Amino acid sequence: MYRSIAEVPYDQRSIVTVGTFDGVHRGHRAIIDRMHAVARSRHARTVVVTFEPHPRLVLQRSTQQPIGLLTTLAEKYALLQLLGVDVLVVIPFTFEFSQTPAEEFVRSVLVEKIGLMHIVIGYDHSFGKDRQGNQALLEKLGAELGFSVESVPPVYLDSGEPISSTKIRGALQRGDLATANAMLGYTYSVEGIVVQGDGRGRRLGYPTANIELLDPHKLLPGSGVYCVSAPIDGRIVQG
Repeated sequence: MYRSIAEVPYDQRSIVTVGTFDGVHRGHRAIIDRMHAVARSRHARTVVVTFEPHPRLVLQRSTQQPIGLLTTLAEKYALLQLLGVDVLVVIPFTFEFSQTPAEEFVRSVLVEKIGLMHIVIGYDHSFGKDRQGNQALLEKLGAELGFSVESVPPVYLDSGEPISSTKIRGALQRGDLATANAMLGYTYSVEGIVVQGDGRGRRLGYPTANIELLDPHKLLPGSGVYCVSAPIDGRIVQG
């Protein structure tokens, strides 16, 4: 994982995608699967470019409710490793960076620093200042700079509902873990440190573990009682 564009080794055979990839859900996996297919045919590497913190944490108004994250950076990195991504580039996201025009980002970062050969994007992808970058701009720049572009269609549940990070957050907030997990393609989890509570559960005969999240922006499911499992000291504990 590279935390700065300056650290990334240049390789002109780079198959690239760009996005927040919050959740690394089944829609994201379709993009990565396509990247791998192209990389194999062109003997190239796969590169995921993402941002930290999540852009909405930087750009949202103070009156807006903070976004809940499906994955911390560490979780995102682990999931992308499992999917076999060769290179993860994490760009520090600031307000100043958000003012970068889309064309400048493509030229100065993707082409000049990384070595863009082919870019794979989601069907509704946009980027750059005022989200002016899109497939049409990429195709225009690709014709000039020598890279190719393709978009991946949406992925749907069997019910016909399209998969997205926004819909997964909504399902979690409703306590609908079944839908959230179906969209993610894995079981949603949270990670934290056990801390001292008020001891109410113990007094009632139902001792509980109070968890302090490692990332305060991590999204918790809606209020309710859930069946859980937790790895503790090398064993799985049910709760």
